[in-house]
Amino acid sequence: MNKNLKWLVIIVATLIVGATAGSIVDQYRNTNNTLVIVAGDITLWLDGVELSKEVVITWGDTMPSYTYTKTLKVRNDANVNVKITMTTENFLTNWVQTWVVNGTTLAPLQEATGDFTLTLPVDTQAGDYFWQTIIIATEMRM
Repeated sequence: MNKNLKWLVIIVATLIVGATAGSIVDQYRNTNNTLVIVAGDITLWLDGVELSKEVVITWGDTMPSYTYTKTLKVRNDANVNVKITMTTENFLTNWVQTWVVNGTTLAPLQEATGDFTLTLPVDTQAGDYFWQTIIIATEMRM
């Protein structure tokens, strides 16, 4: 019987959104402290910078109804094929986070790069937000 081994990359996101005083259009400041924890035989890069075992990702200033994009690359450092999947926990209704690499199978040392996006809905309220993004590399043994 084959066993599937799973490695986790957990991206813990704290999104702080605050209204800008004196603005005609409600603006929201996003101080997004995203703690990335990398484990297992994969390597990740964000916007061309290799991620260490713990790193903070900042989305910068954001506004409701806009989409924000970063480039996230992954390399399979295992000696077997792995399937890359991404899930979120404690994510807000109507918010959208995607990564085009989600669901891809990678051969040993193969890399995949794709847009990692966050879309805020039009009704986003000022406040502090927290969610987790989990990227799993599951061994695909034959």
